[in-house]
Amino acid sequence: MNFLTDGEKLVDFFALSKIDFLYSYSYLTEAEYDDTFKCIMRFIEENKSAIFEEV
Repeated sequence: MNFLTDGEKLVDFFALSKIDFLYSYSYLTEAEYDDTFKCIMRFIEENKSAIFEEV
């Protein structure tokens, strides 16, 4: 399970360290955090040519 559809959590995900994020959202598990991280990394890997395309 992840929180990819929760914009507020995603803002904090990128702004806070993992420890601070999990402290702030104590009802979320480390597994949920890690799953979200893996999904984001998978998206970047699959789309890196478009993300890093030269302008």
